[in-house]
Amino acid sequence: MISAWTNHLWQSTVFALGAGLLTVAFRRHRANVRYWIWLCASFKFLLPFALLMSLGNRIWQTVTVRHFATPIPEPALSLAVTRIAEPFSRVSFPDGVPVHPSQQSNQWIALAIIGVWVCGALGVLLIRFRGWLRIRRALRKCKPVHIAVAVPVFSAPGLLEPGVIGFFHPVLLLPESLLENLMPSQLQAVLVHEMSHVRRRDNLTSAMHMIVEAIFWFYPLVWWIGSRLLEERERACDEAVLEMGSEPHEYADAILNVCKSYMDSPLKCVAGIAGADLKKRLQAILAERLWADLNLTRKAALIAAAVTALAIPVVVGMIGAPSIRAQSHPAPPIGDESQSRPKPAPEQVDYLSTLGTVTATSVVVRSRIDGLLTSVSFKEGDTVQAGQVLASIDSHTFDAELAQAESQLAQDEAQLAWQRVAPSDGGEQRQATLARSEGIVKADQAKLEAVKLLLSYAKVTAPITGVVGLRRVDPGNVVHAADIGGIVTINQIKPIAVIFNLTDDSLPQVLARLNEGRALSVEAWSRDYTTKLATGRLTAIDNQFNQETGTVKVKATFDNKDGALFPNEFVNVRLLMKAH
Repeated sequence: MISAWTNHLWQSTVFALGAGLLTVAFRRHRANVRYWIWLCASFKFLLPFALLMSLGNRIWQTVTVRHFATPIPEPALSLAVTRIAEPFSRVSFPDGVPVHPSQQSNQWIALAIIGVWVCGALGVLLIRFRGWLRIRRALRKCKPVHIAVAVPVFSAPGLLEPGVIGFFHPVLLLPESLLENLMPSQLQAVLVHEMSHVRRRDNLTSAMHMIVEAIFWFYPLVWWIGSRLLEERERACDEAVLEMGSEPHEYADAILNVCKSYMDSPLKCVAGIAGADLKKRLQAILAERLWADLNLTRKAALIAAAVTALAIPVVVGMIGAPSIRAQSHPAPPIGDESQSRPKPAPEQVDYLSTLGTVTATSVVVRSRIDGLLTSVSFKEGDTVQAGQVLASIDSHTFDAELAQAESQLAQDEAQLAWQRVAPSDGGEQRQATLARSEGIVKADQAKLEAVKLLLSYAKVTAPITGVVGLRRVDPGNVVHAADIGGIVTINQIKPIAVIFNLTDDSLPQVLARLNEGRALSVEAWSRDYTTKLATGRLTAIDNQFNQETGTVKVKATFDNKDGALFPNEFVNVRLLMKAH
């Protein structure tokens, strides 16, 4: 986990350095361009490149369907690219090499680091919450002010500078004494500045960077990016004010008067006017510089940089994809006499390689009757046998129905027995009466069997042998035969199947070998091709192609005696094609 975070910080740092070089290249252009470059650098901390690298790895595995098992060394380029992209890899020890007892303390170190991180994040959130309470107190005391701008305007007592509050329905909060301290032209410049914040959605983007700061509070680069965002944001609004025709000196005096009379906003997501380096801002305002617009070449360069930033991790994932090779024999130890003996040539094998999903025979155990669940006779995660009682349902109602059915049957049988021995004058009438009584007895017997069947359903049994999951209903609840979720799900994992896809150009080769009577072997490997999980056999091929993907589903069965394969797990599949 720590290595993953370290790699993410390394990648984000490189991305931020690239963003810094871009801002230097666009230093003579509008501040809004540099602001969005720095904002992308901030968002990068929320997007691990490992996701894009995994996408590139998946693309490589999808495109490369067939691999040959000739043992070849790992490409030097792949190793170099992987080392550069993820230099902080977890150290792994070979099999049989003892680990020093001090390694056991790594878990406690990781827990301590997580604890420190949580404390720091909570501290940052607490500071932000206190700032929000100040804003909330000001909002409770505010009064509406009729000023012709795009958002509602309120005035509040206190010393907070003018600021925009809210993300999607913002309002402008002004201090009560602002109208007295500023001239009309200066007030107009301040209003234009704040409306520029509204149009740019600066509160929303600032809040997103505040999330980055709360997560990565320990990394100084994140706070430095935040200061750059604040500076470029205010400069972009300054440029908007000057473009609207405000006099630079009057606008500079307005900023100074606000800074002298009021305090800065406690939150970056409440955009004010006095943020960033005030000296540099005033110098830029009074210099009356002409900011260059982006021409077609510059726009193309920015688009190319963005596409490159997204494409590089995908390409790195494709280059660093694990090579698919057959399992090679380990080299004999040094000094072994078997080295000098002639060895038979290794068996050459061909594989078809793809990605598969482990699929178990799954049965949802449901009640066949409605009633109160009285007990559960299994432990979650245990292996149960077919026919084993899993749960019991209250059977008092069915016991009563059984007693009633038995009593009715006994009564009708006694009636039939009496009719058989009782004297009667009419032969045909006697036969009709006996036939009717016999029919009644048969109906009673059928009803009795039906009640016994319902009573047997009060004991819920396992239909197959397998592993039970987490139960969905606890004792004391009423269960119904129509419940979709059932009581529990049983997965049969011994044996277990793996479903994978074959392309239309690979299927004829597989069918040809099956028609020859060969049993094709299938191997299941871990995601990084370092561990062979199980070996099975090809058992079934679907009866039609998927026209959208051009593939057909294939099923392989594994004994899975050691339980290495787990339902719904993704594994790499190698289909052994031939041996010669």
